[in-house]
Amino acid sequence: MLEIDVLTLFPAMVEGPLRESIPGRILERGLAAVRVHDLREWGLGRHRTVDDYTYGGGAGMVLRVDVVAAALEALRRPDSVVILLDPAGEPFRQAVAHELAAGSHLVFLCPRYEGVDDRVRALVDRELSIGDYVLTGGELGALVIVDAVLRLLPGAIDEASTAEESFAAGLLEYPQFTRPAEFNGRAVPPVLAASSPGMRRRRWPSCAPSPTPSPRRPTRTPDTGHAPCYPPPSAAPCPGTPSRDLHHPQPRLPPTTDKDPHTVNVLNEIVQDQLRTDLPEIVPGDTVKVSAKVVEGNRERIQVFEGLVMRMRRSGIASTITVRRIASGVGVERTFKINSPRIEKIEVVRHGQVRRAQLYFLRKRVGKAATLRERRSNN
Repeated sequence: MLEIDVLTLFPAMVEGPLRESIPGRILERGLAAVRVHDLREWGLGRHRTVDDYTYGGGAGMVLRVDVVAAALEALRRPDSVVILLDPAGEPFRQAVAHELAAGSHLVFLCPRYEGVDDRVRALVDRELSIGDYVLTGGELGALVIVDAVLRLLPGAIDEASTAEESFAAGLLEYPQFTRPAEFNGRAVPPVLAASSPGMRRRRWPSCAPSPTPSPRRPTRTPDTGHAPCYPPPSAAPCPGTPSRDLHHPQPRLPPTTDKDPHTVNVLNEIVQDQLRTDLPEIVPGDTVKVSAKVVEGNRERIQVFEGLVMRMRRSGIASTITVRRIASGVGVERTFKINSPRIEKIEVVRHGQVRRAQLYFLRKRVGKAATLRERRSNN
């Protein structure tokens, strides 16, 4: 029996869908067992804290490595495969589902917020991604994988359903039809309509031999009143079917990718050349002077903006800092792209001692209350 443990901050998101339909019946019959654990069981302190701000600043919270490590230590077994749902992981495919279905114990770690501490990757056995898009957490990705794995377990569903289905050989399944025989002017292929209504939908027309149907999706024909026949390439055409409607399954082209390795390498080299190396070390809480170039017609001058760094966003060439200063009793904030050629220089006037990556709480303070304690070096 396959056992699955899911680590999440929102157990209800996982438990509900697994009670329904085929997954629910599989679990009721004892073919698999799924246990959902609240990660806050291993949280720290009276509030069961599981996340924290990132070193170096940046938006969002990150799951702590010590909390995740404690949870995995409690759930891991010698036969366990620990899986992290992560956008940078291996793309989930049907072949991966078959591999996981052959295991005995799976542990899914569902990240939240901005993800997990990068050191968590050393604690897992596999990283999987269900696609190139952003979700609020890893729960839906874990459900997708669990559903795909459960239906492959022996005795879960009809074996023929998993033997002749889409992606069984990497490609899609052939089209299917049912009653009524005609709908909105489109008719079922004549050779199929002439068959017995009780015939299984996966059987081939009687005019063709009984080969294993190809999983490739045939090319659809124009709506001429006739539907294509689907014999294998070596079979004779079905009698009574116009030759113009005979279409053999077309092989699917290999998937294309927008990320050509050579192009990516060239882009990385260009970006590296644009990164500035003369910038001082800056963290939120520091008071800085930013000398920015201002163009006025044909003239160019340097404007100095001095203030407190409220936030720093580290994104390579797109890294920015948000600086706030008080002018005539009014708070003014500006965001600078620190790698921009319009930035002449950045000087650190004073280092502030803070414990947060974003200091927007200072907007509600004035006077001495908005002054940060200076961070002094141990030297």
